[in-house]
Amino acid sequence: MKRRTKSNIGAWPNMRDDTLKAIAEELIRARQKHPHRSDHVRLLKSYVEEMELAFASNDAERGTAMQIYADAVTIAAMAIRILEEGSSGHRYSGNTTAPAFRLEA
Repeated sequence: MKRRTKSNIGAWPNMRDDTLKAIAEELIRARQKHPHRSDHVRLLKSYVEEMELAFASNDAERGTAMQIYADAVTIAAMAIRILEEGSSGHRYSGNTTAPAFRLEA
């Protein structure tokens, strides 16, 4: 699998370091708090609904940029758990071996 990258955007995987760090920290926190495989797909959907509400909200706390960023970080971490662990109740049980691909400039 090939990915196109622009040379003027940060290093792999084309995310700012602080964003990648926030996702990694959320993934660690979530796995420590909830170490067992669960229905990650259902949870992902609920987190997406929360973020949709934050976007649509006029509430000063719920619709802040910080809250939307936090929701998006949680969604990204949950998507990674689905990639790696799968989701209980679904046939896909995760991918313990990453697919081979390389980034090209």
